[in-house]
Amino acid sequence: MTKLFDKNKIFCVVAVHFILLLTLHTFQDCYYSLFYKIPFYKNIHTVFDIPRWLIWVIPSIMLIKIFEKDMAVSFSELFTNKLNWRIFWNINAVFLLYFLMRWLYYINFQADKLSTYPNIKTFLIQFVNSFWLTSNQAGFPEEMVFRAWIQNSLMSKIKIKNAIILSNILFVIIHIPSFILYYKYTNFWSCFYHSIGVFVFGSIFGILFAKTKNILAPVFFHTILDVFAVMVLKS
Repeated sequence: MTKLFDKNKIFCVVAVHFILLLTLHTFQDCYYSLFYKIPFYKNIHTVFDIPRWLIWVIPSIMLIKIFEKDMAVSFSELFTNKLNWRIFWNINAVFLLYFLMRWLYYINFQADKLSTYPNIKTFLIQFVNSFWLTSNQAGFPEEMVFRAWIQNSLMSKIKIKNAIILSNILFVIIHIPSFILYYKYTNFWSCFYHSIGVFVFGSIFGILFAKTKNILAPVFFHTILDVFAVMVLKS
């Protein structure tokens, strides 16, 4: 029994951590849905999302360090490995094509959902604010959990493809409370549609991490994707 646990230790730790994270995240979304419209709370939350870092980032860093010998990429290498620029720019091209197609769709069919800016200064200020907001609320915390910790730990135990798929199934599950409680997607098909999108983009982030072995690459693209949603699509 002990040998079986040792062999599957990392899977047990990932499962327990994810269940605890999902529980805390669900309570967090309940709290956000009730208090986020209060100006004082919203301002603090916008500057720095402390609960996100306490619940998502710090435990992930601790787990990566505790189980570093089980990681495919060590903690220090997560931030220092040289980027494969060919892969980086290929992914960049895919994202630019997606943004262009999405923008053209909204221009033609749902123009009322597009944000407008009176001048370039306003646009740049909003871009900087949105980049900071999305990177500290979603980009960095989520990539630290699902790529730097979960996918990273699984890549050393199972095939990389399977590690990406498994970590992204969990990535989708963690978004479901937000879909229901925060974004109010109570319709099954709305949740399903957005879950497919989360899985597809999560897979791209996972592939990018597997190829570059640098967590800053998926953090960057995750943040840019969220900035697009915040600035262009009012979502």
